[in-house]
Amino acid sequence: MNESPFVLKQCPECGSEKLIPVGSPPRAVDIISRFASTKLHHKVRSRGARRDPSPSNYHLAMVEQVTVTKEIAAPVEQVWAMVSDLTRMGEWSPENEGAVWLRGATGPTLGATFRGMNRNGKKKWNTLGGIDDAQPERLLAFRITAAGFKVAEWRYEFEPTATGCRVIETWVDLRGHIAKALGKPVSGVADRAAHNRATMEQTLERLKLAAESTASSTQ
Repeated sequence: MNESPFVLKQCPECGSEKLIPVGSPPRAVDIISRFASTKLHHKVRSRGARRDPSPSNYHLAMVEQVTVTKEIAAPVEQVWAMVSDLTRMGEWSPENEGAVWLRGATGPTLGATFRGMNRNGKKKWNTLGGIDDAQPERLLAFRITAAGFKVAEWRYEFEPTATGCRVIETWVDLRGHIAKALGKPVSGVADRAAHNRATMEQTLERLKLAAESTASSTQ
């Protein structure tokens, strides 16, 4: 799938410019365009301009992340196969409805891309993902973008245990100011970190039930 061309939107007050994908949904483009001319936009720019790199201000640049861990009584190779098949993610996740591999990809190899389908209530949106790291039975990592904006990095780490394996799921927030402003209008979620912690816990619990059920039936 080829990259969408962009159009250049300019703020009428401060002259700053923002590239917006031509293929973006009309609602998203409208929100982005209006944000570019709001006082919030200029306040963000002003606050950024005054920021200094002193230690007291380091917290402003901290990246937010959430990590959830689950012990699963199933072989690590089985659980890896379930998680790394992103087309099945909708079976465990309460928000993601699965994925489709793109550009000829058929699995999680370095550089492979996929389209993710998501839903929260009546809100629906798609994302584009790219595999950053894939070490069978050890690590799966990918980054997500939407409408040209960075969104997040997801990591799944796998550790064998005496009774099966341990899965560690991590979400890292990569959104900038505009992507965060679009969060609630697009997905219906205002507090993404709190929301993701809850859905991640549900995801791993559902994964645990499915993996342990399959493991017990094959014994």
